[in-house]
Amino acid sequence: MAYEILKDRGAVRILKLLYDNEVISKKSYSLELSFINEALGPVQLNSVNVLIKYGLIVSDDGENGKILSITEKGKQFITILDQIIFLLNKKEVKKEASIAVTYDLTDTEEKILLVLSKMQKETGDLVQLKSLTQEIGHYKKSISLSKPIARLEQIGLVYKIKKDKAVLLSVTESGEKVINRQIVKEISWK
Repeated sequence: MAYEILKDRGAVRILKLLYDNEVISKKSYSLELSFINEALGPVQLNSVNVLIKYGLIVSDDGENGKILSITEKGKQFITILDQIIFLLNKKEVKKEASIAVTYDLTDTEEKILLVLSKMQKETGDLVQLKSLTQEIGHYKKSISLSKPIARLEQIGLVYKIKKDKAVLLSVTESGEKVINRQIVKEISWK
């Protein structure tokens, strides 16, 4: 539907003229085809028929020929088309102010996030605490990872669940953002 109308430049011009006449100029909700021909040049009846076919205008026979009127659907179509044109012609897009949250993470917490993310991407699944501990190199000191993991879970960067006797970990979406925005940035500056 939209393609058939948009590719027909005459149809769009007729619809826009009817819209402007009623909504912008607040003159009349209908125009004679002869007036449209004067304003736009010779109008193809195919263009008129496309607009009628999709319910964007209606046609009536008047004393001096055909009278065309825009429908509510036609008004909505032109309103949306005008918004699209405005969006595409917009030169400068102002960015709204945003708030960036940064976390004061310890080296151990950063390492846990990085290694956990790497392991999770490699396996495509949750990572056991035992495997993470081995990877980081604190196998004998698994207790030393419990506080940093608890803090990462508390601030929403790591998700932890207990399944049977195993503790499973996952980096949250927020954790991935911190890795990409904060930790990777710090590493690249060092």
